[in-house]
Amino acid sequence: MKPSALPLPFAGPGDALERAVGAHRRLARVEAEKVEHLVTYLRKAAAEAAAMDPSASPGAERVCAYGGEGTPEVAEFVVCEIGAALGISQQSASRLVADVFDIVYRLPILYAALEDGRIELWRLRKVAVATRDLSEPLAHEVDLRLSAAGSVDATPLLGRVSTARMKQIIDQVAGVVDPASRDDEIKQNLENRFVSITDGEPGVAELKASLSKADAARLDQRVRIVTGWLRELGDERPVGVLQSEATGWIAEPARLAMLHEQVLNHRYIVAHTDTPDDEPAEADAPNEADVPNDVDDDGAAESAATATSSGPADADVPADKDPEQALPDAFRRAAMPATRLYLHWDHASDTYSPEGIGAISRAEAAEILNHSRVTLTPVIDLTSNPTYTGYVAPPRLKDQTALANAGLCTFPSCSRSARTAEYDHITDHHAVGSTDARNGHRLCKHHHRCKTFTDWRVYSPAAGVWLWRSPKGRHYLVTAGTTTRLDTRPIDWAAAHAA
Repeated sequence: MKPSALPLPFAGPGDALERAVGAHRRLARVEAEKVEHLVTYLRKAAAEAAAMDPSASPGAERVCAYGGEGTPEVAEFVVCEIGAALGISQQSASRLVADVFDIVYRLPILYAALEDGRIELWRLRKVAVATRDLSEPLAHEVDLRLSAAGSVDATPLLGRVSTARMKQIIDQVAGVVDPASRDDEIKQNLENRFVSITDGEPGVAELKASLSKADAARLDQRVRIVTGWLRELGDERPVGVLQSEATGWIAEPARLAMLHEQVLNHRYIVAHTDTPDDEPAEADAPNEADVPNDVDDDGAAESAATATSSGPADADVPADKDPEQALPDAFRRAAMPATRLYLHWDHASDTYSPEGIGAISRAEAAEILNHSRVTLTPVIDLTSNPTYTGYVAPPRLKDQTALANAGLCTFPSCSRSARTAEYDHITDHHAVGSTDARNGHRLCKHHHRCKTFTDWRVYSPAAGVWLWRSPKGRHYLVTAGTTTRLDTRPIDWAAAHAA
C-alpha cells in the first residue's frame, strides 16, 4: 500500500480545516504533475542540446548546466520559452529549471513523496537550492535522511522540520561526510555575495543582501551604534525604525561623521549643564573611547577623529557662559559625490516615480528635490517617432525607448530595467531597418542575444505594443509592462513580416 493511501492517524473532526488539509495534499500532487511535465520537456531539450555544434560563433546560444552535479545540460534559451509560457521572469524560470532537474535527478526519494502528496513542492525546492553545490553522492545522502518517514504517519522528515533545522541537517551531512566540500561551498558563497535594493510597499524600498559573516557582524554593530546615537539625541521612534534610519546614515559617511560630532557635543553640554553642587563635574569630553574602532574606511574615521581632537575636551567653561557657546565651530557640510536620480512626473495623475524605486507621494518627491540640484528635461512624447540615419541610437532615442514599456525590457515577462538594457532594431538595420522609436526597443543583454541567435521574433503594430512569437509557436502581447499569452492567433504577423 502506498503511503498516500494510509489514513491520517489523527484525522480530526472532519471539519472545514480537515478538508483544507486534504486539498493541501491534492495540491502537492498537482505540483508533482507540473514537475513531471516540465522534466519531460527538459529531457527533450537536453537531447537537442547534445546535438548542438559546440563551435558556434561568439554570443550564440550556449549549452548550460542549471542543476547540480549529475543533471543534464540544456540550451540556455530554452529557459526563455519556459519563462514566457509560465508568465515568470527569466531569473525565476532559471531557478525553476535548476530546481526541477535537482529534484528529479538528485532527490528521487523526496520526489516520490511529492508525487504521493506527502510533501509540498516549496519545501523540496529549498532542499534543491541548499544541496545544489554538493556532490551527487552527498545530495543522495541528504535525500535519504530527509525522506525518512515518521513512525506515526508517512510524512517525511522534511515535512516535519523547520527550514532552519533542514539547513542544519544538510550542513551536518556535508560537514561530517565531506568536510572539504563544505569549505568549497563557503568559498563559493563568498564569491556570490550581492546587494539588491528593490521597490517595496509605498514609501519604502526593500534591501536584500548576502554578506560575509564578518562583514555582517560589523554592519550589525555599526547599525546598533548609530541607533544608539539617534536614541541619545532624543529620537523616540521604535527600534526597528531607528535601525532602518541608521542604515541610511551609514550610506553617507560625511553625514555619519557629523552625526557623531553632534552626539559628542550633546554629551559635552549635558556634562556641563545643571551639575549639582555636591557632585563634582566630570568632563564627559570626547576621546578615543567614544570613537568606534570599526568606522568605515572611506573617510568617516578620519572625520570622526578630527571632530574629537578639535572638541572642547580640555576647555574650562566660565560660570557665566552658556555651555552651547563653548561648542566647536558650526558644522560644515562635506562635499558628497554626485548621484543621478530620474524623477518622472505624470501630469495627468499628478504622481511622481523615481526610476527603480516605484511611485512616491508629493511629500516624498519634495523631500528629494529640496536638497538636490534639479535639472528639468523636455517632456518625451512616447507616441512620437524620431528617426536617425546611423546604426547607433542617440541618447534621446535611448531615453524614449527606455520609458516605452513602463521602464522594462520588452521580452515577455522580463522584469529587468530598460534603462540598462540594449537598444535593438526590430527589423535589422542591415535589412533597411530604421533607427527610430517604432523599429527600436530595449532588451536586456540576455534576451537581446536570445532574439539575435534563435527564432524568437517580435513585431510592433503600434507604439508601445510588441507581439512576440517563440520558436515553438507561442504568441505573446507585451505592452505597458504587462505580458498576455495569446492562445488564439488573430493575425499571422510573422508570415506577413517575413513576406
